[in-house]
Amino acid sequence: MIRCEPLNPTWLCVSASSPAEHAFIGTLPGAQRSKGQWLVPADLGETLGYSPTQAPQVTGINRELHPYQVDGVQRLLHYGSQLLAFETRLGKSGTFIEACRLRYERTDLGSRPVPGLIVCPSLALGVWADQFERWWPGHPPVVLVSSSEELWETMKRGPGEGVNQWAYMIISYGLIAYRDRKKNMQENLKLLSSVRWNAIALDEVHRIKSSDTQISQALAQISANKPYAMKAALSATPIDNEPPDLWHIMQVLRPGVLGSEYRYNKRYSLSGINDHGYKMPPKGLNPEHAEELASRIRFFCLRATKAEWGHLFPPLNPMLVRITPEKKPEWRKLLDTWSGEKNLHEKTLDAYFQRAGNMKIGPAVEMALDARKTKTHLLVATYFHETCHEVTRLLQEAGETVIEITGKTPAIKRKKILEEAAKLPTCCVVVSMKSVSEALEISFCTGLLVVELSPVPKDMEQLCGRVHSMHSKGPVDIWILLLRGSLDEVLANKLHRRLDDINTLIGGGYSAKKITAALKERTPSRAEVMRELLEAAKSRVEDDPYV
Repeated sequence: MIRCEPLNPTWLCVSASSPAEHAFIGTLPGAQRSKGQWLVPADLGETLGYSPTQAPQVTGINRELHPYQVDGVQRLLHYGSQLLAFETRLGKSGTFIEACRLRYERTDLGSRPVPGLIVCPSLALGVWADQFERWWPGHPPVVLVSSSEELWETMKRGPGEGVNQWAYMIISYGLIAYRDRKKNMQENLKLLSSVRWNAIALDEVHRIKSSDTQISQALAQISANKPYAMKAALSATPIDNEPPDLWHIMQVLRPGVLGSEYRYNKRYSLSGINDHGYKMPPKGLNPEHAEELASRIRFFCLRATKAEWGHLFPPLNPMLVRITPEKKPEWRKLLDTWSGEKNLHEKTLDAYFQRAGNMKIGPAVEMALDARKTKTHLLVATYFHETCHEVTRLLQEAGETVIEITGKTPAIKRKKILEEAAKLPTCCVVVSMKSVSEALEISFCTGLLVVELSPVPKDMEQLCGRVHSMHSKGPVDIWILLLRGSLDEVLANKLHRRLDDINTLIGGGYSAKKITAALKERTPSRAEVMRELLEAAKSRVEDDPYV
């Protein structure tokens, strides 16, 4: 008989009575033998038939919070670390601020959470300041840091609650690992590591999915040095692309809870790491251990989706529109470049179709003009900047009022541009999808036309989630264009598979499930796509001498 007793919030003390039970426990990831007993990660308790006690009920929580937010507050106060994976616009920041308020005002819930560090994208600095004003009136001093000079001046004043001091610092990701070129050293990281933080929040935490970047390594160092701080990782899409993305997020949140990166990828990913220890491109979630990983994550991850609160949101209607390529001179270029015998890399093919293809621009403009007959504000999203510029030009020639935002638009100006667009009686907003996927309000648009697919689930889910909001003025219609006989077919297959993996692990968001349902129609394989594409190119050349 297997018996489990909690040693601390991270580990269980497990005893067994038979060799078979000992052998089974030894196969669990992270299990350690110690003096005839086993130490097993607490998130594996369900595998052993152990149900952890519920977080104790805390009184005095703000009554404006939704039940899932209350659960998040109690988990943060009880366990100390949580991944809050609420879908877009469901109040992740307010949950963390409420937990800080309770610990600050009540001595029976632990030490005061000051000083506190909040790391977020530069676009969200002002958003966090507004959230403090909303959820914690009369809060301790909060300082926004947007440059290295401001960081140095802030650190000179020192954290505290006195005059000219600060209790919470809000800083962007880019400043965490800023390297001084003259001194050739990371002075900002040294300053931030010297503070004994009692509360740490990482907003849009999917930005640190890779353990190889300087920002990820810097935040891992800060987190490891502050093991007793209350830590919250906030993201509507914690799995940016593939299951390996989740390992480093949990490593920063609770170091060692998922074991080593090698063992994690070897067990839970398909082709994550080969036998020699080298990283290989992941090809999805290992179905044999999917349920095990989902149960481990559930212990530290709280998920809330819009589907659970559907009565508060307008209807969402995504539609997949398949279109036929236009006649373009690029067909002959295709025959000259790729004869079917060459094995080009996928990235090369992507770049080629971006340069030579763009065969969806004409149909996309026509659909946008038709949609504008019923939608006062329409959002047109592309993946490439060049496509965005071309769509903008054609819509302007058609007499439409067009607002354009790309990654080249300064981050500070994007919010003002969107606020001005929302005040217009009617307009068409053309954007590259990555430029508006974080901390921007685009719910004034009730129609979304996705011209180019992104194979990254995070891009699609964040874009659709920010359009579909409680503040939407009516039903939200989404049109996803898919080009027959092109790499769109391959990208649709890949996107569908990745969304399925995310749904298995943490539960897909409302918009993600809607997109998955739209993409459910069977799409051909890469070989079928290339065969169809080559045959179409040959027929164009034979039928049209001007191609």
